[in-house]
Amino acid sequence: MVSRKRAFTLIELLVVIAIIAILAAILFPVFVQAREKARQTSCLSNLKQIGIGVMMYIQDYDETYPIADYFNDPGTWNDQHEWPDLVQSYIQNGDRSKNNAGNLVNWGAGGVWHCPSYPDDESGAYGINNSISNDCLAPWNTNPANFHVAAMSSMPSPADTVLLSEKGHNGVGWGYIYFDASEWAWTDFVAPSGGQPTHDGLKYDLDQTGANPTGAPHDCDYPLKGQPGGNWDGCGLYPRYRHSKTANVVYADGHAKSMTRGSLSGANWYRHIYPGPTGVGAATGGSGYPY
Repeated sequence: MVSRKRAFTLIELLVVIAIIAILAAILFPVFVQAREKARQTSCLSNLKQIGIGVMMYIQDYDETYPIADYFNDPGTWNDQHEWPDLVQSYIQNGDRSKNNAGNLVNWGAGGVWHCPSYPDDESGAYGINNSISNDCLAPWNTNPANFHVAAMSSMPSPADTVLLSEKGHNGVGWGYIYFDASEWAWTDFVAPSGGQPTHDGLKYDLDQTGANPTGAPHDCDYPLKGQPGGNWDGCGLYPRYRHSKTANVVYADGHAKSMTRGSLSGANWYRHIYPGPTGVGAATGGSGYPY
């Protein structure tokens, strides 16, 4: 008797390949989501460490939050420092490079300052609320009446006010070290009546969206087409949802959490983003309102 070896038929091979393709199509999004969830967890861990560093800083400086940006050499304007440099000694993490005065400073890049989902190594992946901390002495800000930085004791509700958040991408090799807390950056329209908003419309709310000149959508991982990178009030000044429509933030009391889209919009801008004129103490005068 002659033995015969059984082989797969072409139909059987095609069926197996089709089943594998279907399983891959089902499982691939799950793998992507799992990977992004891991990146979100890593990003949240980064912000927790930075938040702890900021809390240690304010305990040493009369519960006053760090200045966003300042120069130590008025007139020469070479010795620039930003808030990541002020908390560097408490964190001991991240890249340092020389400023124009030759001093090593932390610009908020590398190590815990880098979100694993951020598109490149640009500084400024995490920014501070500019209604709480803003620029002091700088070539663009020489009037002491315009200097302001808040103290925790002056804020109505530190546990409800966002201090730090991950931000959009500037695309010019550097990023702003704060996010824009202005009303127009977060809400469609808010006309206060008796201190309360009268409309809860959504505008940007952690994710500036819209269309570039070609009509294609964008999500602030890259600047608008035709818009120079680094533009004031461009993507690099807005917090955004980077992790499956959630964004990691740190509140002014130091606790960190992930926020879903919509949770900080409209009326919640008053509750979570803008601490109000009583919540922002001008360093040497000034209104205390955010710029």
